[in-house]
Amino acid sequence: MSSCTAVECPINSSGEQGVPGGCACDIGYSGSVEAITTSPYHISTCKVNVCSARPCAPTDGIVAFSSNDYYGSIASFSCNPGFTLSGEATVTCDATVPYAPWEIAATLPTCTVNSCSAAPSAPSNGFVTFSATNDHGSIATFGCNSGFTRTISPLLATDQVVKCAAITPGNPWGSPIPPFTCKGMPCIASSESSADGSKGFLYCTNGGSVAGTAGSCTCTCKSGYTGKGCEIVETCLENEHVFSHECTECPDGKINTAGDQASFEDTFCVCTNTEPEWMKIRGWTCSDFAAPAAMEKQCTSPLMLSEKHCRQACFDAGAGYHGDDCAVEKACAVTTREDTQMRAQVEPSMLIMETATRHIGRRRSKVCTCAFGTPAGAAKCLYSEENCMSCENGYSLKRAKGAYSGREVAICKKQDICST
Repeated sequence: MSSCTAVECPINSSGEQGVPGGCACDIGYSGSVEAITTSPYHISTCKVNVCSARPCAPTDGIVAFSSNDYYGSIASFSCNPGFTLSGEATVTCDATVPYAPWEIAATLPTCTVNSCSAAPSAPSNGFVTFSATNDHGSIATFGCNSGFTRTISPLLATDQVVKCAAITPGNPWGSPIPPFTCKGMPCIASSESSADGSKGFLYCTNGGSVAGTAGSCTCTCKSGYTGKGCEIVETCLENEHVFSHECTECPDGKINTAGDQASFEDTFCVCTNTEPEWMKIRGWTCSDFAAPAAMEKQCTSPLMLSEKHCRQACFDAGAGYHGDDCAVEKACAVTTREDTQMRAQVEPSMLIMETATRHIGRRRSKVCTCAFGTPAGAAKCLYSEENCMSCENGYSLKRAKGAYSGREVAICKKQDICST
């Protein structure tokens, strides 16, 4: 006796076996299953359903499918190196009917770029630029400001760069090797008045020369000029004069008004032309000593040298001497003829000086006498000699020549009562 065995449903189908029409396509598959009497006893057209509108990869990321767009396929999202995924990581194709759309993620997957830790700083007197700020893959390029140059080996003369490789967030930047530094180049003179030296170009006027390196440029000014750019004309103060383009203080006893400009020709101080006390006592004035030859004799006499009388005042005006010791300030070229003329002009003054030298002790005591009357007061008593102010009875004042000074004095002489 023969027996019958139930025939299994074909692949991608299921149902009640052995029953005609008992098999049907599985979920996710479409088609039909027809029973026949001959092997293989079924004709199946079940095919997997395909999803439509497949999901796209996120920006800076990728999407991978486990089974293309077929029913049950899983789409997995991931990010490129240096980026971090946020949102749904997977979606599934649930095509229970042909061409059903892919599942849409509740939170769309996105890729955010990772950032490195603190960005590198620009070198002193230099700069740093970033191709993508502080983000993964950004390139930092170092350079020097105008007027500065790198101090690393010439073999590494190309721009120094470092890269941010933030495979995970917060990775550090690389470091320039060797360290990048900038050195100032020698300063260059500029014709632009705005050039301040910060970039290696400096404006110097009035013939000033440029020195230093970028960032510390200086102007070396010619004598008579000052200021950062030699723009200031040095102006002498009161009682200063110009000597070799510098303001120089006038020597003692000489004066000058303020305002001489050191950048121009030499200027000169002038004598005060004020008589010292020792000249006033004798009634002498500066005009008495205008001749250089006379002054040469006066200033080198023992009295002048010992008593330091040749101080500033009118001496310099005509004689060319200065200081307590009558040092020659300017050489005086005097011919023999001129010398003779000048000596003749001042002979009376020279005689007075020589007389005063012999009797300097008497001059200092200044005690006048009067044999037959009252001596002159202190105001008129210049030397210790007879000089009367009034006479006794029987005597009268008469003019006479002083015994020591040679000056006109008054003495008391007995009256001649017999004269008519």
